[in-house]
Amino acid sequence: MHSLLNVFGLALGLAAFMLIVLWTNHELSYDGFHHRKGEIYRVYNKSTNEDGSTYMQQTTPAPLGLAAQNYFPQVDGFVRTEKRWDTFLSYGETEIKTSAGLSGDRNFFEVFALELLEGRPSEVLNDKHSIVLSESTARKLFPQGSAVGKVVRMQYKEEYKVTGVMKDPPSNSTFHKAEFVYPFYKPVDSDDWNNWNYATYFLIRNPESVTDIEDRTIDFILKAKHKEDDKDLRYLYEKAQYRGFLQPIEEDRFTNTGKTRLYLFLLIGLFILILAVINFINLSTAQSALRAKEVGLRKVHGGEPKSLRRQFLAESVLTAGLSGLLSLVFVELARPFFSSLVGISIDLYIASSAWFWMFFAAAVLMVGLVSGTYPSFYLSRLSAVHTLSGGGRGSGKGRHELQQILVVLQFAVAIGLMLSTAVVFSQLNYMNTVSLGYSKENCVHVMFQNSEERSQYETVKAELEKIPGVLSAAGVHAKPYTIGMSQNYKVAKDMGTNDGAFYPICWIADPDFLQTYDLQLAAGRSFNKKLGTDKSTCVINEALARKFGWSNEEAVGQKVYRYEKYDGEFTVIGVLKDFNFAPLSQGVAPLVVTQVAQWSNAYFYLALKIDGKRMEETLGQVEKSWRNLFSDSAFDLTFVEEDLGKRHVYNQMLFKLFSAASGLAVVIALLGLFSLSAFKAQRKVKEMGVRKVYGAELIDILKIMTDEFTRLILIASVVAVPVAYKGLSLWLDSYAFHVDFNYWFIPAAIGLGLLSSWLTVLYHSMKVARQDPVEALRYE
Repeated sequence: MHSLLNVFGLALGLAAFMLIVLWTNHELSYDGFHHRKGEIYRVYNKSTNEDGSTYMQQTTPAPLGLAAQNYFPQVDGFVRTEKRWDTFLSYGETEIKTSAGLSGDRNFFEVFALELLEGRPSEVLNDKHSIVLSESTARKLFPQGSAVGKVVRMQYKEEYKVTGVMKDPPSNSTFHKAEFVYPFYKPVDSDDWNNWNYATYFLIRNPESVTDIEDRTIDFILKAKHKEDDKDLRYLYEKAQYRGFLQPIEEDRFTNTGKTRLYLFLLIGLFILILAVINFINLSTAQSALRAKEVGLRKVHGGEPKSLRRQFLAESVLTAGLSGLLSLVFVELARPFFSSLVGISIDLYIASSAWFWMFFAAAVLMVGLVSGTYPSFYLSRLSAVHTLSGGGRGSGKGRHELQQILVVLQFAVAIGLMLSTAVVFSQLNYMNTVSLGYSKENCVHVMFQNSEERSQYETVKAELEKIPGVLSAAGVHAKPYTIGMSQNYKVAKDMGTNDGAFYPICWIADPDFLQTYDLQLAAGRSFNKKLGTDKSTCVINEALARKFGWSNEEAVGQKVYRYEKYDGEFTVIGVLKDFNFAPLSQGVAPLVVTQVAQWSNAYFYLALKIDGKRMEETLGQVEKSWRNLFSDSAFDLTFVEEDLGKRHVYNQMLFKLFSAASGLAVVIALLGLFSLSAFKAQRKVKEMGVRKVYGAELIDILKIMTDEFTRLILIASVVAVPVAYKGLSLWLDSYAFHVDFNYWFIPAAIGLGLLSSWLTVLYHSMKVARQDPVEALRYE
């Protein structure tokens, strides 16, 4: 039984470690399949704030690529992409809604190695009315026959000819969600430097020139925009310490998040494997007492210590090999659950490369050698006389101390992980339930599909407001949790000194946005649709008032203008109470809300506040009214609450993975404790028999059996708690909004560790305590 537990525990540890390694390798392999991966660099805008923090903007202006290619001889080429969300594609009577598409330059498939099943990379995007569908998208639109040559409609209006079909992008690709790709409708030499909607990739063959390009960004932009003598513009870039930042495409995924989380899970996987190895060493060492006489007999018959060590090491490696084979079975059994947990397909064929199997074989061999080294050396050093006289059955000081150290290590890891799980759950629960400062219940967004629909915004809004269940409606250019358009604003009174220039967030909304989202005012008022003068006013948030050094009341009446004077001067009429439009890991950024923008048809969404008691009926009437107004268009409605839930999907996935790994680590620790306590109970049979003869009660015997493990777990707690507390405090501090560390989690984790160990040890202790002392002492 103990040998089976030994193999089973080691197999569990190896399987968990292998799954985490496969997932980590998948995450680290992003965009590594591109033929020109060493030449592709994504452009970021990196600015440094006054407090030293940095901001990385992922999008760039439309003409950046061509201007850079003309200015920097090191830039061999470029390619741009722009995301297209929630797009309807139709062919005949077949209609599908895609969640993610791309528009890109004509050389897109020549730069990025996305496999084309039909079509040539250099030709598929040559025509501005061409489109390449993913394999799964093509199958939905054209279940029978080839898609190439067919004409599909986008948003029920624009027509595109299918010129190619690409294999569904791999899950370790930046473009893994792309369901179609079509060419840009704007020429690459467009001079619209104020449209920051594009991801731009430079092709640079010499990596050593990257730093030079980054350092010369300011001069490059000023020259490209033909404003070399614009002192205010130069000041703005230098004040913000603006720099271009080039990130190799293979590292792009980790630009904002870093690799810390991946390495943390890899460390947890290593901890699980170490726990399994500790179990193996502990059990092998405990079993050595049963093999002591065997060693003595073999030495009497001429057995050499060296040959004994080789035998025990071989047995250990063989056990590890059996565990390795069993771990492959566990991996296959756990694969569906693990794949659903991390959101990607994890299969062993992913790791079919030689390096993985070499790594796996080396890991199994190393585990076998490390696990068997101490028991083999301990057994081979036993004296034949000592073991044959019964001395080998003693605990042995060195062996006993090693077992104690290993138990302490096991439970230090287990208690630390339990404490971490509680804190991580507390923070994620806070993020899911905390008030964001605006209403997310019973609020929906309906998307205008094109500029023609946006031009009828007033008509649509008036029509939907007639529906009894619609409590309020407001036009917005972006959902409040996705706003991120930076504009350059400046305090008018400091206009001559160039002080106060920085990048707030601009949100464009109509006068009814306040009541639709249940936003609160700290001072002043909101827009009044009856006042034409409000077109030149703005509402700011408390964060922007603090940035300018105003109190909420002082801010009302102040002048603010767009740095490049695109829309003229604005008078502050109100101050919003801060609300969280960015993820909770970030603080509340300065915000300006206006009714106007530098482009026409600014409202991309109509926000609706719905009567919760009449939700289904009202939404049905909203859809009916919408389709009456736009009979040949799509009705695209999303719930605010569902959208916000998607923001936490990745964090929730990490928490589930963390919890599963922590739970498995605790199970492995208890599994080892179960077997170890069985050996200890077996060795104490005689002692307990003597104690019972002398009048010891059941409770006294149970206390003796559990005292040693209680002391070891308390020592483990002293080791684990300070380390876990420090690490978790640093993790919580990485969130601008977070829970306080709950100190009750510490005794709870320790108590859970003690309780689980007591229950584990109690099983064997009860068997010893209830045994008839006559039976226990009979062999004497």
